[in-house]
Amino acid sequence: MNSIVVTLVNVEYNVSRSTLRQWLELEEIVKKIKEGKSKDKAKAIYSYLSIVLGEDIDFSTVSWYETATAFGEIIALNTIKYDFPILKAKIKESFVSWDYEGREFYIWAHMIAEKYGWEIEYISNLDIDDAVAFAQEIAISEQLNREWEWGLSENSIQWDKKGKGKFKPLDRPDWMRIPYDREKELRTTKILKSMLPVGIIVRGNDLLKS
Repeated sequence: MNSIVVTLVNVEYNVSRSTLRQWLELEEIVKKIKEGKSKDKAKAIYSYLSIVLGEDIDFSTVSWYETATAFGEIIALNTIKYDFPILKAKIKESFVSWDYEGREFYIWAHMIAEKYGWEIEYISNLDIDDAVAFAQEIAISEQLNREWEWGLSENSIQWDKKGKGKFKPLDRPDWMRIPYDREKELRTTKILKSMLPVGIIVRGNDLLKS
């Protein structure tokens, strides 16, 4: 399902699933809803809906039930459909002096454009599942390339006191490791580079409960 109809005060709005650029903007708001104080959550939800619906709405005329219902339906519409392993990565949030509001999209655009050479407008309009899938493949490529280069370096050999060398593999990100209960080994291949997609990736099914 790529579109839905939501109703506010007897007015119907056709809502299409967000593409990458808008989704990243909305996920910033979702983060504020999750982390903000109760009095700020409503304002953030109003902002979210106004962006998606494409107009400033006087929410004082809209019941909270209708507002919450519309928000929940749109959150569901914009939820990632596939269980991408990269979304389970343990990412420690950090801040740098060159951060600015809205930078997340340009990080994604730079990563994807550098790999595939696509124009910014094309990247902006990517389906969000496609964008995450591409980001994961870029991440895998870079990691496996690092592993290849690591295997060619002397640092990959660990020597014991008897002078016997043993190969020491390069650590992988947590989301690329084989679960302990899996017996079958994953086959690896040499590809290019990797990096985690930077952005706020939040599944919003229980936002209204917080």
